[in-house]
Amino acid sequence: MHTLRNLNFSLRLLLTTRAFFPENNLHRMKVLWTILLLSSCAVAQTRYETVEFSGKLIQILPGFGFAYELIEMETPEGINLFGFDPKYGETMVAKLQRGQEIRVKVKVNATFRDNTKRMAKDATRVWQYRFPEPIVEIFLDGQWQALTSQFEHMWHKRTDRRWRVFLEQTVQDDFFIDDLRSALVFANGLVAFIPPAGIEWRKSMNHVQVGNKVSFMGIYSEVKPGYRFPIDGVRKVYSYIPMKKTSGRIKSFIEKQNFVRLGLVINGIRLCFPTEYGEQIARFANKDNVTIWYQGGEYKPSNLLPTIHAIVHRGDTLLIEKDYWGGPDGEHEYQPIEFEGKISEVRRTEIGIIYSIFVGKEFYIEMPAQAESQIRSYLVTGRKIWVSGNERIRKSGEIYGKDVRLVTPARVRIDGREFIINQ
Repeated sequence: MHTLRNLNFSLRLLLTTRAFFPENNLHRMKVLWTILLLSSCAVAQTRYETVEFSGKLIQILPGFGFAYELIEMETPEGINLFGFDPKYGETMVAKLQRGQEIRVKVKVNATFRDNTKRMAKDATRVWQYRFPEPIVEIFLDGQWQALTSQFEHMWHKRTDRRWRVFLEQTVQDDFFIDDLRSALVFANGLVAFIPPAGIEWRKSMNHVQVGNKVSFMGIYSEVKPGYRFPIDGVRKVYSYIPMKKTSGRIKSFIEKQNFVRLGLVINGIRLCFPTEYGEQIARFANKDNVTIWYQGGEYKPSNLLPTIHAIVHRGDTLLIEKDYWGGPDGEHEYQPIEFEGKISEVRRTEIGIIYSIFVGKEFYIEMPAQAESQIRSYLVTGRKIWVSGNERIRKSGEIYGKDVRLVTPARVRIDGREFIINQ
């Protein structure tokens, strides 16, 4: 059970890391899968032990929320990153100086250390940053002082998923870590931050200069008493995912194979939106120009499109403040259904694989690939069919390009023979 909890934690963390990747969605997918595989191995038989380290303090670093929560120190074992709850930030900055000899007791993940020996140096650094071993005690003012573990605290706030969209914000200042721009500072104490967990992840800030206007989306990070930041006056911190902008007329809309509207075309760019926003976005298709802010790129092998996060038409602004790349159709509720009728249409891919059928004019039946081969010869236009399964409940705001009821089949019966389609 402990291993399952750890694996679930790793999966939640992977979803959260979406907030800190650059625009390259293919790169993001590759890195996520790499971390997932390593996470699965690391939690399989995790061994912990408390170890004392002595060495020279290199620096105190911000964590994922820009607040100080990492100590980088040089020990006989090498360079290490250790974590502490950011509520101790004020204390750490007041008591510790660069170059100072310090002593800490750390809850060491022995399994993690075994795995990192096989990693490249940069990969080890990223892993240490994402899974810092926690300081449980630190020697200050002539005595050992206990620190509460920061793990539950750190990652709980990362999975809060409070997304915000910011349009045309003027950069008033910036902040560098290891000579790379890592934070942008805006009015009223707003900071957009990319953590130092890999150089590639911070390239999206390379072209930004003080005085520029930028649009971005990000996840909120808490600001609490005791937190200390690399700069003064911080009131709100968000991760930084830059958005692109395009202006013009909405030329057309995009539908899935099941006729659900989930995207549009503007200036030759294909973009998607959550299906429940269909009706709201339809009102912008009135031959007037609109301005759209979107994030990401198109990934053609999986037919994944950049995601829309803001549309402005005259004085009307629509914000989509959530991350839905790869899933604009989202989750839906279903209700049980049974019916029978005649197959009125069979739909095939370019290579002849059946992906759906119509029963009468009313029911659209999506055919899973794993069941297609066993039932293909029975799916013939005009043949009678009985279907038992689940009907998708249309969300408020969705638009269907065809007046149909969408059904996921569990069992079908044709010519007296019954097939199990979905368990």
